[in-house]
Amino acid sequence: MNIQSALKLFLLASIVLVLSACSFKTLYNNADWVLAGMVNDFITLSEEQETDVDKRIEQLMKWHRKSQLPIYAEDLKEIKQYTQQGLTDERAEIIFSKFLSYWHALRDRISPEMAELFLTLDEKQKQELFQALEERNKELQEEYTEMTREERLEKGRDKMVDKFTEWNGELSSEQEALLRSWPEEFKSAHQDRMKFRLALQAGLKEILFNDSLSKEQEREQLIKLINNSEDYQTDEHKAKLVYNNKQAKALMLAFSETVTDEQRAYLGERLDYYSRIFTELAAED
Repeated sequence: MNIQSALKLFLLASIVLVLSACSFKTLYNNADWVLAGMVNDFITLSEEQETDVDKRIEQLMKWHRKSQLPIYAEDLKEIKQYTQQGLTDERAEIIFSKFLSYWHALRDRISPEMAELFLTLDEKQKQELFQALEERNKELQEEYTEMTREERLEKGRDKMVDKFTEWNGELSSEQEALLRSWPEEFKSAHQDRMKFRLALQAGLKEILFNDSLSKEQEREQLIKLINNSEDYQTDEHKAKLVYNNKQAKALMLAFSETVTDEQRAYLGERLDYYSRIFTELAAED
């Protein structure tokens, strides 16, 4: 499976892709089923493995609900203060750092669980896993090449306008123009991501098919691979990520200078709303 995609999808669903209280609560409360389905998309598990995976996911969800959601709820209150007072470079950096810390916490918690699952795979399941990964790699490349550069930029423009509208309410023509001009400021990292995927998958394959490793050595190397997956990025890829992060922060700052009092109030209400949802979810069993 794509390790980073699995983790980031779960984190993204928990923090960002919130469409309504009802739909988000339903999504979150069924995340165990979603995560189990993601595993089964790549590996045909035995009954014993499925039971083990279900138990591990259940424990992960309990940990995330009780330890992480309260953090998200409190941080949204802090982010609201920043947005109401006006974003600065320092405040934008704090917000970015918070989201990065969520990713690190989830990664560190889930890496031992993923390692244990990998350790239970037999030869047939390993072959199945890498065949599924190869097919997914081809799909991603085909999806990318099916669109022209201008089509990809236009898709990015539309997505950016939709997301900012979702959180700020109706945009002015000047704000929309600002957002639509920004995708060209980002450097394309698709091919870099594909190289990263292939390198990471090769690293995983090297560990899983190394018969000279003891179980403990294999476990340690798997956890290291997951926790330090950035080591498989090229220097050029890392440089692009740094550059694009700076552009994303610059966009936030530029847009914040155009926000009206009405939009600021709308955003504050949205942040309050989801802070409350996270608090309610954390209180559920």
